[in-house]
Amino acid sequence: MIGTRKALVAFSGAFGLAWLLELFLASPLTGDSLWILRQQSLYITGILSIAFMSLSMFLAARPAWLEKPLGGLDRMYALHKQSSIWAIVMAAAHWLSKLASGPIRDLIGTDNRPARDIVLYGMESLRGIAKDSGEWTLYLLFGMLALSLWKLFPYRPWRLLHRSMPVLYLILVFHTIALSPMRYWVQPLGIMLVIMMALGSWAAVRALSNSIGSKKQHQGVVQSITQHDDLLEVHCKVDSNWQHQAGQFALVTFDAKEGAHPFTISSACIPGSGLLSFHIKALGDYTTSLAHALQPGHAVKIEGPYGCFNAQQADKRYTQVWVAGGVGLTPFLALLQQRQQQSTEQRTSVHMHYCTRDAANDAMLSTLLTLCKEDGHVQLTVYDTACKQRFSANDLPTEHAFQVWFCGPKGLRHALKTGINSLQLRCKGFHHELFDMR
Repeated sequence: MIGTRKALVAFSGAFGLAWLLELFLASPLTGDSLWILRQQSLYITGILSIAFMSLSMFLAARPAWLEKPLGGLDRMYALHKQSSIWAIVMAAAHWLSKLASGPIRDLIGTDNRPARDIVLYGMESLRGIAKDSGEWTLYLLFGMLALSLWKLFPYRPWRLLHRSMPVLYLILVFHTIALSPMRYWVQPLGIMLVIMMALGSWAAVRALSNSIGSKKQHQGVVQSITQHDDLLEVHCKVDSNWQHQAGQFALVTFDAKEGAHPFTISSACIPGSGLLSFHIKALGDYTTSLAHALQPGHAVKIEGPYGCFNAQQADKRYTQVWVAGGVGLTPFLALLQQRQQQSTEQRTSVHMHYCTRDAANDAMLSTLLTLCKEDGHVQLTVYDTACKQRFSANDLPTEHAFQVWFCGPKGLRHALKTGINSLQLRCKGFHHELFDMR
């Protein structure tokens, strides 16, 4: 599995090396050093910005073949988010490089300014349009980034604004083609740019035509709903072609205006039945309103399945440790149900730790206890915050190596990983999902 940070560093490094190669192969640069520095910083920041933006756009198209090497759609979206941020940071640096012409002109004049590079045939007359459209698009991107990072901004208007991104991206592709030096297009740098912009443009067209994920979409209905305080249990039926692995999630659309939201599937797959369940925690305006909006027979669109959180594929050389916190129990409910489809001899031993705020009023605890008892190979420990019981890395195995499968609050995850490192426990893998997709 490729880490997000390593992937972005490798990606930017590849384009940086291609740019340096182009400089090495090009004719000697002439002009004042300050003007040359400004010109080349303008080029490299623009190259990196459109490259990162192309990567972000391509990942937004959810290419299925990338799920496994990247570790699931959740990590693809994490990479999409980070590459978008890097793209806008590079765009800001590109903009500042452009503004640097004023101070440089005041300082040393324009007598030794490098000659303007030749661009592609037919693009010379479009320079002005390309510059202006790129600049105004950049201002819009700054605004989009600010709204994306401002978590209090409502999701629905943010989603509508986000739908303009394919158009903004295509404008920047035009900006790049119109203003890049013609010599780039016969160098490895130009070939790399063409590939990335082609992938990004393909994704942009798919987004504008609403065809992203269409092959993985299933129509269905809500069969039943059960309200447990702030937890909503929803049972749905989709077409019989539906199949999923325990631990996966789906993008669920209950309201077309609201769009799709990711929810972990809390039931194992029964082939040919089209039945699946979700346990949805009321964490915001949308999830809180679902209890009143949904009724049996309500139409639902389910896209997926996605994700690689499958403990059934764990390395059998190591002890499995499952850690769930609150509604993070949902993938483990599906895993326990899926294990019941196996013979007793096929089931591996599991140490499971479940953290709940109030065991006496926990709607999922009785189901968990029943499934663990029926499984026979799961050693369950429940930590009840109401009784001041706390789970920590001290509760993990110390005598042998293990793998952790975690689903729960981010704070608990960070504390657990910090504790594992400080205690120097023999943890051979820490698996978790990243559901912060905005």
